[in-house]
Amino acid sequence: MSHPFKNTGWNQSLNAQSSTKKETLGALRVTADGRKFRYAKAGEALACGKNGLLADAVANHIKQVQTAYGASAGATRVPILVGATAVTADQYADGYLQIYDGAAANVGHQYLIKSNTACDASGVTYLELDEPLVYAIAATDTISLIPNPFSSITQQASLAHGLGGVVPITVTSAYYFWMQTGGVANALNGG
Repeated sequence: MSHPFKNTGWNQSLNAQSSTKKETLGALRVTADGRKFRYAKAGEALACGKNGLLADAVANHIKQVQTAYGASAGATRVPILVGATAVTADQYADGYLQIYDGAAANVGHQYLIKSNTACDASGVTYLELDEPLVYAIAATDTISLIPNPFSSITQQASLAHGLGGVVPITVTSAYYFWMQTGGVANALNGG
């Protein structure tokens, strides 16, 4: 695996934001006093002290049969047919390829995605996987693309998304930061 656990040597301080990605999305960081933080990317401008909501899966990117597409065992570059919603470049970086149905040996497998290409609605995105496929993906297999939950943090008025934690600094849209997910935090919940 290329993402080992580490407890020192972080590339970005807890109170900084960055326009460039410096850690794996979702990486866990624990401070000496027990507070926990996850590395995240802002999906919009974020206010300090308010709740951060997690990214949702795209309905047209889950449970998709791979009609006429597949990949060989051992492949790390994999073509994936998506439904009627376009895919942006690296939308699924640090997210997951999950296999739901098809060849019995493949069902239940999950792979970490390094990067992906953009594609139009009902098109094909090419994934670069963190590790090779254990079994071939057949044209009849059903797959899902699951975003990393920390890939597009928002602060929408309704809790349509899962609560991820507290945003500890003001963050510019599309910037990377550490979101607090455990321990004592200053969470502004009123108004």
